[in-house]
Amino acid sequence: MLDARAAAIPINARLHPKEVAFILDDAEARVCFVTDDAETGAIEAARLGGSTCFIDVDGPEYAALLDAEPLSAAPAGDTTDAAWLFYTSGTTGRPKGVVLTHGNLMAMTLNYLADVDPAAVGDHLLHAAPMSHGSGLYAIPNVAVGATQLIPAARGFDLAKSARCSRGLRT
Repeated sequence: MLDARAAAIPINARLHPKEVAFILDDAEARVCFVTDDAETGAIEAARLGGSTCFIDVDGPEYAALLDAEPLSAAPAGDTTDAAWLFYTSGTTGRPKGVVLTHGNLMAMTLNYLADVDPAAVGDHLLHAAPMSHGSGLYAIPNVAVGATQLIPAARGFDLAKSARCSRGLRT
């Protein structure tokens, strides 16, 4: 088995091209997964500016990865390795990478389930915020207990669609 030893770096594809390129370069990202519809100016600028390999999740390279040998999990008890690298908004200058370790995510998951929302199998979580933002963190405790994740395919907020959906959910 291969050892992944990788950290996720969620990036909002709607960022300015220079911001995306900066984050990929600063994080020394080796691989960036994209979709055909995410071929924005930001992604194109990042392709030109760095050494990151881009893989289209709808393309043959990604399909080949899915058929490849499975990756092994990090060694048990290795909680100090980086799991996620979030970039701040950069309100005081350039965005800064904030490391969340496997231990951080485990503590957050256990505390979330104990104190915030005791999710369980059969529950459903609607991700209304971008996955590149905090909504991605809410997935972890819900995945840990087997709850269903609902991720809308919409690329933005549509008031009319939202009103139709909310009327459909009322009992």
